[in-house]
Amino acid sequence: MPKRITYFCSEPEKKSMLIKSLLSVSFLFITIDFCNAQETDWDMASKIVVRFSPDSFPQLPISINEYLKHEGYTIPQSYLNTGTHNVIKGNFNNVNQIDWAVLASKNLESSILIFWNGSLDKVSSIAKAPDKDYLQKTSNGAIVFSRSIEVIGKNMIQRSIKKPKDNKIIIKEHSGINDQFLGKSASIHYLMEDLWYNFEAKD
Repeated sequence: MPKRITYFCSEPEKKSMLIKSLLSVSFLFITIDFCNAQETDWDMASKIVVRFSPDSFPQLPISINEYLKHEGYTIPQSYLNTGTHNVIKGNFNNVNQIDWAVLASKNLESSILIFWNGSLDKVSSIAKAPDKDYLQKTSNGAIVFSRSIEVIGKNMIQRSIKKPKDNKIIIKEHSGINDQFLGKSASIHYLMEDLWYNFEAKD
């Protein structure tokens, strides 16, 4: 039968071990608290983004307004734009119809909803992303929401496309949607023959 060996620590050794243990635990809590604090700043900023009810956009057709409210959507507002924004209309499929596009937020995520010919019969949803992905710090340290959409026409699309290979795609007469991370980057969403193309835009 193996012998059990018991070690006895002196009082100074016990105190030293206790101090080391307490320091290790304290350091762990400090590290966790620091990480949580860093995360909380951005998470809180995402939660307090200015989001307007569809009722704040009188230009919206009543049916689209009611749809958005019923589905629990609000419209987030970027920090740079003045006035209500992120609700647009244009010819996103062909020049013979007017379509509506809304940057719609729910559960701290936003997507672009397209209502073809202003109808609820077929609603497309593209470019879904957490609102947190579109936060940035300003020069004074404020964390702000910076996503904005606008109509972009054929000529501007051709001038804005960043990659030469994308310019080989023939852009038709209808418009696209310029999806901007203000001051950072932009993507152009363009529908052609029932396929969405996503072009990286020049700075």
